[in-house]
Amino acid sequence: MKLRKPFSFCFCMVVLLSSTACNIMRPENSTSSDALSSAVSSDIDSSFVSKKSSDVSSSLQSSQTAIDQWAEKAPMSIPRYDFGMESVNGKIYTIGGVGDRELNSVEEYDTETDLWSMKKPMPTARYGLQTALLDGKIYAIGGGMKGLGFSAAVERYDPVVDAWVELTPMNTPREYFKIAILDGKIYAMGGYDDAHVFFVEAYDPSTNTWTEKAPMPVSKTHFQVEIFDGKIYVIGGFSPTETTSSIEVYNPEKNQWTQKASMKMPRASFQTVIVNGKIYAFGGDNYQAAALSSVEEYDPSTDQWTSKKHMNIARSEFRTAVINGKIIAIGGWKKVGDYSRDKFLSTVEEYDPKKDTWIEKAPLHTPRGWFQSVMTNGQLYAMGGVDGSGNNKGHEPGIASLETYRFQ
Repeated sequence: MKLRKPFSFCFCMVVLLSSTACNIMRPENSTSSDALSSAVSSDIDSSFVSKKSSDVSSSLQSSQTAIDQWAEKAPMSIPRYDFGMESVNGKIYTIGGVGDRELNSVEEYDTETDLWSMKKPMPTARYGLQTALLDGKIYAIGGGMKGLGFSAAVERYDPVVDAWVELTPMNTPREYFKIAILDGKIYAMGGYDDAHVFFVEAYDPSTNTWTEKAPMPVSKTHFQVEIFDGKIYVIGGFSPTETTSSIEVYNPEKNQWTQKASMKMPRASFQTVIVNGKIYAFGGDNYQAAALSSVEEYDPSTDQWTSKKHMNIARSEFRTAVINGKIIAIGGWKKVGDYSRDKFLSTVEEYDPKKDTWIEKAPLHTPRGWFQSVMTNGQLYAMGGVDGSGNNKGHEPGIASLETYRFQ
């Protein structure tokens, strides 16, 4: 299974013609791409509960001060990337993904004892799925199955009794989509099912039913989602013909979409966070061989984007965390289509929104992209992913490594 499976057929010529990427990238041209973008296989990213709650972007608002040190912890039993992940009661659960094949395995990491244990496997093996945490239970939704197409499966895991229950599937099978949790309902948006998906549907756990909602104005995959003021912001991503810079906002009460001001830079496979009521968009790629370093700030009250200080290192398929109002950019991939080890990043840097400055922080022990991260018990954890050690042209084996960023 190729990491950029949905778009690999059209991306190869771009990679062949591209020049070698540098670690520190120049500011990008802000013109839109005019060709079909290649998709990265993991935005795994992620449940969004009122505000965004994970994987992709976690927050710790406290008075803690970073020691600025990464420590290696016990690795997972099974190497994996493109997997689901949630944290429940101080324990981290890794779900499905790809190892040497599609996985249905589930592992639990105890942050107190530094021990992994195997749990009841998920009924359906899949990658590119989304996970959501509601009322202490983990929902595994959709994804891809090698040779079997796309999944609409919805399965719920109860960590207390270590058991899975199969629930009503989505109306539309899909992978590389996004979910948002708002007012106790799970919204599934966009994605890919051999074509880009417009469809939006909402799951009500109280009735175990999916209801179709107003479709997205622009079909997308590998976009980002943020929840602000009771509305769902869908930002950037790959459309069928280009990388987009557009933002569409969904109002669940009115079942209505509204177009907002576009980003200055089209981007996909990037990261977003919310700090002090502003949405920040970082990095990603836009059908260029080199990743992006640009940063933008969106003010929902004025519907305006402002360019900010670029990251020191351009990166795609990385992760972010918010610690004491500062944003940490972690790892990633610096040259699209090149799976050699030196194109995966261990670098970490910190952005101060008040000062509009970036500073380098302690690097990861293991370079990685397509990994998962989560903040729990005052610690930031990074696990799994791809490090290029296989250099297998997109058929990577995944890694099992786990490390944590230390705080006082």
